[in-house]
Amino acid sequence: YFATFGGHLESGETFEDALLRETKEELGITVDQTLFRHFKTNITEEFHEEVYSLELSKDFQKSMRVYEGEGGYLFTKDEIVTQKDNFIPSQYENILEFLGKF
Repeated sequence: YFATFGGHLESGETFEDALLRETKEELGITVDQTLFRHFKTNITEEFHEEVYSLELSKDFQKSMRVYEGEGGYLFTKDEIVTQKDNFIPSQYENILEFLGKF
């Protein structure tokens, strides 16, 4: 299953620090930093985005709760392809690119 979540850097924070903090704040789970895989970097005039993937065990998936944002949902690969409107366009493009690596 796949889901997208994001955040921002706080003053003095590294991307890795923000990744761990946002995972805890948004999903209520604490994970080891080594479980994250850097996927890509997007830099435009408006933003600098670091995209990571995280594969979670079913136990982690059961304990996840969405604490920030407008909700969350875990998507299967087939649902991603058929439910494009459920994604922010840049997130959708990242997911399709990520899936293409498998």
